[in-house]
Amino acid sequence: MSNQIIFQQLFEGYQNTPQLWTGNTIWDLEQLPIELHTQRNFESNSKGKRLRLGKWVETFFSFQLNQLNTINIVAEGIQIKRQKQTIGELDSLFIWKGQPIHTEVVYKFYLYDPQIEGETYLDHWIGPNRRDTLIYKLNKLKNKQFPLLYNANTLEVLGRLNIDPEQIRQFVHFKAKLFTPLNSNINKKAGLNPSSVAGNYIKAQDLKDFKSYLFYVPKKLEWLLNPGTSVPWLHYKDAEPLILNELSNERSPLIWLKSPKGETQLLFVVWW
Repeated sequence: MSNQIIFQQLFEGYQNTPQLWTGNTIWDLEQLPIELHTQRNFESNSKGKRLRLGKWVETFFSFQLNQLNTINIVAEGIQIKRQKQTIGELDSLFIWKGQPIHTEVVYKFYLYDPQIEGETYLDHWIGPNRRDTLIYKLNKLKNKQFPLLYNANTLEVLGRLNIDPEQIRQFVHFKAKLFTPLNSNINKKAGLNPSSVAGNYIKAQDLKDFKSYLFYVPKKLEWLLNPGTSVPWLHYKDAEPLILNELSNERSPLIWLKSPKGETQLLFVVWW
């Protein structure tokens, strides 16, 4: 399969992932209201570079913006420095219908852990390896990334770009895939998009319940995709060692499952 086909599949997976909420219903962080969905095939300028998932997400977002004649991109990945030290970054700065816009681009995978103590429903969403949380990211956006726009060092950069900071509107473009415990009945509330729920997760001891299934263990970039059919499916006996090896290194793999009836699903297997 050519790189261009792979890039297109990754782009479609990204593009078809919904925003995690609508409007400004979560922490008064307003989702970008611009319709970005495009029918154009993705064209990569990476020139064979191996980009991490986060950089691909920013690249896909930039490609979408470039398809709109109402948008003029001013700068992307703007490094803000104090003397020689980087203190932050502005993901995307563009003009939309005469309005300067700053947007932070986010794509996350969160699992709902009912055992976490918290005051709200949002407190329970964590990263697959427990090194990230939804609350942490919301805090960072609200109290660090958005205020960075008004830092003295940022104002110098905006001045060189002829952008008036007082005229800028700030948005997030926050997409996520959510996973709940298998066979759970999580009450989906607090403003999160129910369409963001992409699958479930299980503990290692529950793997044996899927011995009759076929498995595929995607690479990290393939986490953007929904399960496909044109992959080298593995039987349980071949997939189990791969999964257990990930778990032994405290990495929770995402797997694709195909049932004996041919139905596919996404499932995390967690080490914790």
